[in-house]
Parts: sequence; C-alpha cells; structure tokens
Amino acid sequence: QQLPAATAINDTLQGSTYLGANPTNPLNLVGIYTSNINGDADILSVYSNDGGMTWAQTPIRVNDDPIANGNQQDMCWAGFSPNGTFCAAWRDRRNSGDYAVSPFEIWVSASYNGGASFSPNVMFSSVLSPDIPLDKGNDFIGVAASSTFLHVNWCDDRAGNWEIFYNRDSLSNLLTVENHPDVQPVVTVFPNPFSDRITFNYVLPADQEESSIEIVDANGKLVRTIYSGSQSAGPHEVVIDGTGLASGNYIFNITGVLWKTSVLFVKE
Repeated sequence: QQLPAATAINDTLQGSTYLGANPTNPLNLVGIYTSNINGDADILSVYSNDGGMTWAQTPIRVNDDPIANGNQQDMCWAGFSPNGTFCAAWRDRRNSGDYAVSPFEIWVSASYNGGASFSPNVMFSSVLSPDIPLDKGNDFIGVAASSTFLHVNWCDDRAGNWEIFYNRDSLSNLLTVENHPDVQPVVTVFPNPFSDRITFNYVLPADQEESSIEIVDANGKLVRTIYSGSQSAGPHEVVIDGTGLASGNYIFNITGVLWKTSVLFVKE
C-alpha cells in the first residue's frame, strides 16, 4: 500500500526513508521520508497503530521552519529508544539558503507518542557544512537512542577533508509535552514477557476527564478493569500483579476521551 502523501524526491536532494517498529508497542510503526508535497523538501512522518494495516492519513511535518519557505531538508534518518521515544535527524538548510546544494546543518526532533506529534527542532551541528555531492556516497546520518540520550553522527566537510562528527543530547532536553487532548500516548512496558509483576508507563499530553484502563485476553474478553476515572496530564505508572492470570497473550487498553491505545503483553 502507498503511504499517505509519500511523494518521492527525484533531483539533487537525497530522498531517504526510514521505518521503525516501537519496541514497547508491537502495533506502533513510524516512518519518515523526504517529500516536496508542501512546495519544497520537508521531512514528513506517518504512523500506524495497528501493525501497518492502516496509516494516519495526514502526514506530520517534522521540520518546524516556515512552510514553503524555499529552504530544503533531506537525508533523514531515525530510530526508537528502548522506552519507545522515536528520534529523527536530517540535513537542514533553514539557515543557509534556498538551493538544494546550499550548506547544511544537522537538526533533530523526537516523538514521545508514537509519531503523532514531534518536539520543537534542535540544531545538533555547530556550524554549516558545504553540501556533499551525490557521487561521494558518504552523506548518510547515523542515529542511535538509548533510554537517556540521543546520539547522532554525520559526514561533514567544514574542514575540507570529509570528517565524521558526533553529538549527543539527553532526551529530556528534546521532549516537550504539548496540550493536545486528541493525541494518544505511547505506553512502555517492562518486563515483557513477565511472570509476577509488570509495569506500564505512559505520558498523557493533556488532562482526561474520562479514562479507563483494562486488560483483555487475545479474544477481546475483559479480564480485569484496572482504573476508571479522570487522569491528569503528565507521566503515569501502572503496576499489575500477575497472580491469577493464566499464561498467554493479553492486551493492555488505555482509553481517553478521544483516543485508545493498546499494548500486547505476555504472561509466562
């Protein structure tokens, strides 16, 4: 199936793509790609919460410079952290000019909610680097995320000899919680599979006047109601005692006013 608005770049820009699976939620996939659907090259993202069966129909614009300003972004790369934060990096020309071969900087952004929204962009490189010709083949970006840090490396010709540069920043410095009541949270779970106790963590981007947390079995039958009521914005933790649960697959459902998030977990 074709992803929404996934128009490929076919010129001197590097139209890279990346697809990642959330390690904390097997149903959540996030993809990014370079697209000129807005008039110049942007980094766009789409996500799926049902294992790729369907995709969000409106792509998220990851770079946050003014739309259609003529400045080009390309060569995107990304990755998930172990706790489910999706991190993206790309070449950005918002500070250099409106040509595809203008000097570039490395910029980054992160999503804590499975690709439904992204944090304000942060410049990761310290100076502009001259554009790298297509035939060099050394313009790729490396992205790795731990539970604490985002790590990025890239090829840079600032000194005229094609060196590899590296930077890192803490994920807490990149992420901002925005007041979007319709944005569903991403749930992290550990350990999974589990035997005795299992912990679910999530961040609500907005207060929820009504919400519920339930466990259902693989057939959708309600096994246990964990909570029903209002929840405030911010981080939450739910610890479940597995006593009384038979071995098998279960689904942790958390439902807000305008969304529902499901996470598969296994009782050994």
